[in-house]
Amino acid sequence: MSIKHWYRYRGEGQLNEARREWQAALKEAAKKRTTSESETTPDGKFPTDLMTELQEKLSEAGQGLQAAADKVSVSGTFNVFGLRGMSGGSAADRTASATEETAKNTKRLLDEAHHGGLQFS
Repeated sequence: MSIKHWYRYRGEGQLNEARREWQAALKEAAKKRTTSESETTPDGKFPTDLMTELQEKLSEAGQGLQAAADKVSVSGTFNVFGLRGMSGGSAADRTASATEETAKNTKRLLDEAHHGGLQFS
């Protein structure tokens, strides 16, 4: 047998060994899965029952959320001009407001002056 054939044979042997190990690992995993599925939890339930129970609870939660969302409704219209009233106002609005406030205070001062209540020192 030539060296080239020997390496090829050796490589095929390693490949076959790896395949046997892989098949054994698959069998072991299947065995462990069967064993774990047949075992019960401390409350006497099987793991598959727990998964089913979890799926049911998640489904119920989703239905509850949908029911709550169905009860909530928003109605009304949107008016872009009403949006201006929600803001702090523009500079012109603030100036107008300050002018009105100044006029009110000036009127009070004039009323006091007419009644003789103002004295300047």
